[in-house]
Amino acid sequence: MFNKDATNPNGIHLINLDGRYHRSNALMGQGPCEGASSTILGETQWAWLQAELNKPSEIKVIGSGIQVLPPTNQDRNLNDYCAYSAGGASSFSAANAALNEGPGVSGTSYESWGEFPQERTRLLHMCQESLNAGKAKHIVFISGDQHWAEIMAKKVPSREGQAAVTLYEVTASGIDQSWNEAINNPNRVTYQKANSSGSGDFVYECNFPFIYQGITHNECISTNHNAEWCYHKGNGVGDWEYWGNCEPVNNLLVPTDAITASKAHTCTGNSLHVCTAQANYGGIEVDWVTAQVKMSIFTPHESDPVAGSVTLDL
Repeated sequence: MFNKDATNPNGIHLINLDGRYHRSNALMGQGPCEGASSTILGETQWAWLQAELNKPSEIKVIGSGIQVLPPTNQDRNLNDYCAYSAGGASSFSAANAALNEGPGVSGTSYESWGEFPQERTRLLHMCQESLNAGKAKHIVFISGDQHWAEIMAKKVPSREGQAAVTLYEVTASGIDQSWNEAINNPNRVTYQKANSSGSGDFVYECNFPFIYQGITHNECISTNHNAEWCYHKGNGVGDWEYWGNCEPVNNLLVPTDAITASKAHTCTGNSLHVCTAQANYGGIEVDWVTAQVKMSIFTPHESDPVAGSVTLDL
């Protein structure tokens, strides 16, 4: 939903991608693999997308049937991916490395651009160039097909001639679906991220408040440790093993005060990972008066019809 800005004809630019017609096989066993030549869009649509990204707008909303921002799941056997096999291993690894997503990074297992990292990096780099060229102030992907909802943010690293930018995504898909599983996604927005026992990706959300040495804490602490930490499950009583280092505040892509969430329907303890509501859908609201864009997850059949939202300044 968008509040119309009558003074700005270039306010909202909606771009819908066809990710099926030209799509190569993603996984071994689905048919012939094309290695580094694997595609989602096909060259004709890539050229069209480039022309669309070159058009000026305040906000670009890009629709994709499958998720864009979750990383390639590198916990699985990489030979399962068609884009890795058939001579694609080198470009597969290079594409992930270009986004600072190296070996061991977790992500969704099926139906995501992460199955085609060469294509995913190409897409994110094109969006980076569009933002740096002043063609938009924010780019937000909208997606589905995962039987849950979540809001994500991904920092695309700087490279020669291009400054780092942050891209966003709202996934919503859950019409009477309940996929209550711990699907890790380091690009999921949370209040405060933590890793596992001081190592690995920051894929957990601190569970505030928690109790340590009889004291209740509502923020990360450094007591008896060389870095700030928190518990990401339970409240600290009887859950001593569920701790992790907190992600440094300077690394947060979305400020804590920009997030609101009910935490009533979460899957993994992450406030903005919603799967246990009867149904959910996503929404993007642009308010030109306050110069803000809000990304939300709605749960209309529940007592809390808004499961969570992230508000950004334009």
